[in-house]
This record gives sequence, C-alpha cells and structure tokens, in this order.
Amino acid sequence: MSVGVHKLKIDEKPFAAIESGSKTVDLRQDEAKFAHYQIGDHLIFKDGRNNRQIETRIVDLRYFDTIEAALNDWGYENFVPYVNSFEDAVKQYRHRFGNTQSRLFAIKVKKI
Repeated sequence: MSVGVHKLKIDEKPFAAIESGSKTVDLRQDEAKFAHYQIGDHLIFKDGRNNRQIETRIVDLRYFDTIEAALNDWGYENFVPYVNSFEDAVKQYRHRFGNTQSRLFAIKVKKI
C-alpha cells in the first residue's frame, strides 16, 4: 500500500507552532477531499505567506460535530498552543469558521 501525500495551506502563526512541535492537531471544516486522508499518509503544511513547508505524518483522524467537542477530546493546547484558555481557542475557531453547522475534521500529525 502506498503512502498518500496531501498539502494544506496554513497561516504563519499555526505554521510556526507546527514547526516547533507545539501544535499537533489541525482542525478543518469537513470537505470531500479529506475522505482520502489516511493514517500514515504524509501531510505537507505550506505557510501561505513565506512559502515554507513542513512535512508531517498523519497519526490519527477524527470527525467532530462541534469545535468544543474537538478541543475537549484532544486538548485545546494541541490545536492552538498560543492561546491561554479553552474559551480563547473556541473564539479562534469561531472567527475562522463562523457559525458553521458543518462537521469538523481533525488531523493529528507528527513532524518527520
């Protein structure tokens, strides 16, 4: 079985957190393209501003109905390590996603 390779753009601050190893989970609104992601695949994060990239390996995948459920399950500090509280983490994602009712897709990664 071959390893899939996927690419996602990410903002500079989360990129730096992945680079440092403090951000281990990326949360996205579910899209059809994520159906092809599998544990063991490689995920390349691209810094949209500086054109840098980090290669990671997907170690877990989960779907969630709410931002709060995702942050509770894997700990908000793994999603947004640069905020000081659970409430601040929820605000970060509400700002990013709006008041979406879409299912959420969490991708747990490890740098390689």
